[in-house]
Amino acid sequence: MVSPVISSIYLDRLDKFIEQALMPAYNRGARRTPYRPYMRLWQRACRLEQRGKREAGRALRKQMQALPSRDPADPGYRRLRYCRYADDWLLGFTGPRQEAEQIKACIGQFLRDQLKLELSPAKTLITHGRTQAARFLGYEIVVLHADDKHDHRGHRSINAAIGLKVPADVIRAKCKPCLHHGRPIRRTERIADTDFSIVAQFQAEFRGVAEYCKLAFNRHRLGRLKYVMERSLTKTLARKYRIRAAPVYRRYRAVLATEHGPRRGLQVTVHRDGGRPPLVAHWGGISLARDTTPAVLNDDPPRIWSGRSELVQRLLADACELCRLQGPGRGTPHPCPQRPQLHGAQAPTRMGHADGYPPPQDPRRLPRLPRGHPHRAPSKAATMSTGEPDATEIGHVRFGGGAGGKGPGQLAPRRRPTLPPAWFGGGAGGKGPGQGHLAGGRLHAAGGPGKPAGSNPGRAPRSDPTIAAMPSSGSPGRWRQACACPGNGPPRPGG
Repeated sequence: MVSPVISSIYLDRLDKFIEQALMPAYNRGARRTPYRPYMRLWQRACRLEQRGKREAGRALRKQMQALPSRDPADPGYRRLRYCRYADDWLLGFTGPRQEAEQIKACIGQFLRDQLKLELSPAKTLITHGRTQAARFLGYEIVVLHADDKHDHRGHRSINAAIGLKVPADVIRAKCKPCLHHGRPIRRTERIADTDFSIVAQFQAEFRGVAEYCKLAFNRHRLGRLKYVMERSLTKTLARKYRIRAAPVYRRYRAVLATEHGPRRGLQVTVHRDGGRPPLVAHWGGISLARDTTPAVLNDDPPRIWSGRSELVQRLLADACELCRLQGPGRGTPHPCPQRPQLHGAQAPTRMGHADGYPPPQDPRRLPRLPRGHPHRAPSKAATMSTGEPDATEIGHVRFGGGAGGKGPGQLAPRRRPTLPPAWFGGGAGGKGPGQGHLAGGRLHAAGGPGKPAGSNPGRAPRSDPTIAAMPSSGSPGRWRQACACPGNGPPRPGG
């Protein structure tokens, strides 16, 4: 929506240049002069009919139908029309090609000098309306000609009139998602949706194309698109229920009431409780006849005043807008019955508040690490909660096992910032289990039984707020990590 507005603002000077400079210079003449060969045949036919020779006069009038009544090359008649939408614009000119090229050069010079823009040679074309079609806003614009189309007076009615057509490639492009080797197929990506959603989506897509092309005189060409989409719709529903397409027609067929009379189609009804009207989605009932009825554009719709209060008043209301529960402040979460409850893998962690949502002073909501992640502890290990309101169970640090990794282990949650899982061993022989706890924001590890804390290889040196990983001397294939606390210098590589 922003691009058309910006284009209209910037190209307003182009509109004024064409309307105030080019159109007055190239518009002249009130009407074309009569075509002389046509007028001669008309005079001869009138004289023959006055003498009673009606058959000869009728033959001359048939010859007149093959000639224009007005001079197509009248040098005193010129017309220039202009239309623009966003950055796409179209000029319709009645006159010789030489003058059309002059108009194109004038517009190109104005855009280059005044607006610092360049015309695209691939898109700025000069086409003859009677032999070629000009593409504009998804339509093909042509000049109509049919000598056999007459009005109530017997005059040719559509010659030299402007007609809009639906391009054939547009219809093919709309049919392509529903075709495979030229035959309609199901839309497998929509099988998981409900019947109501599938029918409503197909109907919305077809209605959008049909309503946009309602001004085209060949709108009936969309019958091919309707057939393809209807077959794709029934095959999608058939695939959903593992049945054939014929039972789908028998299950959902209905007679739809439209402004053009009853029409056959498909309909899905979803009944609701509480005396509410059912939800209805239908397919079909859209006429493909040309509709040139001018629609009324309401540029000044009525203003609607909502009952929503200001933000400050909503914050000072001290009540939940979902359940209207009076109680603690707006910023304090509470168990709201209207809030969706998550279960399983989507359930939030239960550390902090009772409902699992993080407290307001800690807005960082880090998700759980997925299964198989290298920084996540094994799922068979037990968990331990510290009960601190700002701790979130997002990772684990494993303790236990000596250099041989034989001692049992315990898990404890880490405080933010999150660190990779660290493995702390027991004594040098790997006999005693290690112990670990989270106190005051620092990780501490104690050696196995019978070993002083200073001589335990698994002890975490409190030297640096980072984790230093190094190969263990007791097991070449095992990596252990030493935890460091701030303020004690660089880490020691031996433990």
